[in-house]
Amino acid sequence: MTTVNNTALFIVHLPSLSPDCYRPLSQPIANLTRITAKRLLVVLVSEEFDDAAGIPSEHSRHGNVERDEVHWHAIQRLLTFVYVQASKVAAEQDNLLLQIDVLLKTPHQLRTHRLDSQRGDEEVVNVVYRFENDHLEVSPSLARASQRRLGSLGPHASSTINDAQDEQDEPKKFSTPLSRFPVIALGGTFDHLHAGHKILLSMAAWLASERLIAGVTDTSLLGSKSNNEYLEPLETRIGRTRAFLELFKPSLTYDVVPIKDVYGPTGWDPDVQALVVSRETLSGAAAIATHRAAHDLPALETFVIHVISAKDESIVLEDAVELRKAKMSSTAIREWIAARVGREYD
Repeated sequence: MTTVNNTALFIVHLPSLSPDCYRPLSQPIANLTRITAKRLLVVLVSEEFDDAAGIPSEHSRHGNVERDEVHWHAIQRLLTFVYVQASKVAAEQDNLLLQIDVLLKTPHQLRTHRLDSQRGDEEVVNVVYRFENDHLEVSPSLARASQRRLGSLGPHASSTINDAQDEQDEPKKFSTPLSRFPVIALGGTFDHLHAGHKILLSMAAWLASERLIAGVTDTSLLGSKSNNEYLEPLETRIGRTRAFLELFKPSLTYDVVPIKDVYGPTGWDPDVQALVVSRETLSGAAAIATHRAAHDLPALETFVIHVISAKDESIVLEDAVELRKAKMSSTAIREWIAARVGREYD
């Protein structure tokens, strides 16, 4: 009989961001999702991430635009692929509330950072796997980590990734540093935080060097949502959004605030330099641009995420198909909850 774990940690070493390096992860991720009941934490480890998940660069605002664009698309494709593999199996298993988190770390960060948020995660990890050289195994050096606290696994996990590297080595710096925007904004309902939300939040955090503003739609604006009785309270949505961001990139300052219009802080804050939106919310970005121009506020650079909606087909076609199958939307999750509640009373 297959053992089902409440929480599983999957550590993956990627020599590059080429799809050829991560496509072999499809089956291992699917297998792990099938035997995980509550939470799957996937930590992707590569020198290619550089300062992308927490180590600020003093040159971070003066990068190469062409190289940054390549990284933007490569990291978005990677995150999408991993989230899709886990989400589609969770849907097949009728486990839409499985918490799936994907982190980006360099080997240095994995040695020095906690793998939980700074708010004090008391979660127990039941099993730890590693994937390297196309081989999945229960990590020998972490075999005794079963039933240990998630936050204690950061330094211990380093030996599963790169035993040959001296722990005193400095993290690798690219000759052409990544560009960053000090203050970035985004917004959303963030109800039942799912993979689509997490891709949006991750890419916004990846671009920011100092502060990220996340506007969370106030409950007063959500009365027309289907199955709105199963909407999470505003405080829950804010708390879970903040917790994920602090987990993904703990070096940033996060302003996670309720918003009662399309603008939120972008309607008055002159310090915001960029806006991250999904393709389906581009009209909101246009409204923000018009509003800022009318109020003599600096124009914002807009970055579009192509993988948020299960209806979006602008990324790799096979991933878009799987996104639809995975029902990656808050609406679908509320429908699923409503159906389960209905069955309980039938």
